[in-house]
Amino acid sequence: MTRPRSTTRRQQGIALLITMLTLALVSTVAVASLDTVMRDRQVAGYQKRSRAALYAAEAGVASATGIIRTGAQALASGGIAGLESWDPAFPTEQAPQSLGTAPNPPVFYGDADATKPIRYIDRAGPCWAGNIDGTMSMNTGGGQNVVWLDALWDVRTSGLTSSGATVDIEAIVTSCHPFNS
Repeated sequence: MTRPRSTTRRQQGIALLITMLTLALVSTVAVASLDTVMRDRQVAGYQKRSRAALYAAEAGVASATGIIRTGAQALASGGIAGLESWDPAFPTEQAPQSLGTAPNPPVFYGDADATKPIRYIDRAGPCWAGNIDGTMSMNTGGGQNVVWLDALWDVRTSGLTSSGATVDIEAIVTSCHPFNS
């Protein structure tokens, strides 16, 4: 027995409606997925720029550590007052240190909010193990022994990328320094 024509037409209409709804649903899922992928790429770009600024600021800390390790030893005769007044040259926001030769490389400079980007804080425990108490056998000529202690330095740097991402780092750096006992 054959079906009447009107029933077949209704079934074809329902099939078309279900197909159109399925197509609309799949299209909506595809657009939502594309939006998610685009946002993920955008976030990854932000993270990349922030990471580059962080690495630039860390390069500033490494540069300051090198300045401390080479320059602070020359202050041995000045005592603590010499360490406290020492203000070595360090890149500024107006004249930053570039990291590379590519167009618009990341840069670092001393933190603009700090009074000095490299500042002596205090001294800590012995850093030279010549004797148990850290005292060298030589003396300064005035009868005082020289004690080698860790000098503590507050280092504040900023890293900046060409896209404007900035990271500020405050670090404590130590250097083995002679002090009169």
